[in-house]
Amino acid sequence: MSLIKLENIYKKFGVQQVLDGVNLSIEKGETLAIIGNSGCGKSVLLKHLIGLLQPDSGEIMVYDKDISKLTGPELDTIRKKFAMVFQGSALFDSLNVYENVSFGLRRVNKDLSEGLIKNKVEEVLDTVGMLGSEYKMPSALSGGMRKRVGLARAIAMDPEILLYDEPTTGLDPVMSRVIDDLIVKSKKLLGLTSVVVTHDMTSVFRMADRVVMVHEGKMIEGGKPSDLVNIENPILKNFFTSSVARTAD
Repeated sequence: MSLIKLENIYKKFGVQQVLDGVNLSIEKGETLAIIGNSGCGKSVLLKHLIGLLQPDSGEIMVYDKDISKLTGPELDTIRKKFAMVFQGSALFDSLNVYENVSFGLRRVNKDLSEGLIKNKVEEVLDTVGMLGSEYKMPSALSGGMRKRVGLARAIAMDPEILLYDEPTTGLDPVMSRVIDDLIVKSKKLLGLTSVVVTHDMTSVFRMADRVVMVHEGKMIEGGKPSDLVNIENPILKNFFTSSVARTAD
């Protein structure tokens, strides 16, 4: 049974139909890559999964509950199973790395001792290769380092589902590989179900189990990354070949 299932999701902003009857199933433990051109609705779809946006119509089943119908404590209970790594890392500029990573822990688990918080922060920073940077400010970190701290903050919450919004945007190829490897590592170590919105096909081949594409508000199934080499769908094929050509340049 699918962990997450979207059925006939429609979402319009003004006159623009952003999601136009989207159907999607996400299996427990898989890493799903959602690809597509800029402005196609990938990030809008991601926000629907965690209940930050509500569809105009359709169902979003998470753990057999339609979160599009939930509010208040019921929705909060489902949201606690999620964590999100934002495109710009979304670190608090006025807080150091330790304070950023521990921020969510303090809000959700108000009874945690400082010792347990310290142990958890050090554990997740070690996982992402940032142990020793606890007292650095975000302004002193490179883009890749900020991404890793953002990931540490997310996994500190012990989520079951991790959402990534363009995790390698703005990074050089070396640091992009580091982030891709961390996505794979997090899945293996923590048993996470991961959903990665990206336009980076090199990253897709490194970290994804399955690929889907959003195009003009609709979903196109791509299968395994290796299937894209011989894909017949002209829209998906054009996106794939164009991405490969850009990478070669």
